[in-house]
Amino acid sequence: EEPGWIPHAVRDDPSVGSASNGSTPLGSAKGSAAANSGAGAGRLRTTVQDGNYKGALLDLCSKFRLKPAHFTVTQAGTAQAPVFECVVKVHASDSDQPLRFVGEGHNKKSAEQAAAERAYERVADMMKAARPEINGG
Repeated sequence: EEPGWIPHAVRDDPSVGSASNGSTPLGSAKGSAAANSGAGAGRLRTTVQDGNYKGALLDLCSKFRLKPAHFTVTQAGTAQAPVFECVVKVHASDSDQPLRFVGEGHNKKSAEQAAAERAYERVADMMKAARPEINGG
């Protein structure tokens, strides 16, 4: 078992699974204390399996014990050509003000994924800077 494993993120270790097959490590106990111990351990890249940035962002928040990301979706445009906007807020620092990321899409899911991708990349970078041990440093 690998401590601190994020199921949606691809690690540098090829035995952990890959974005192409969506596999999980053998013997992983997703959600167990063993799987969640040692938060911040291991290497993390910003490559996400199956393009599920929303799930990866929620996992990242859980791993680093941040408040869960909050998603708000609004719809604009016409019934024939709707435009969805998603705002995701993440408390990734000690500040009372959350970080705010916006994404747009032609449906709710694509808007959420667009906003989550921006948020995930930024929060992952912040966590790497704040916790060098996740990069092997």
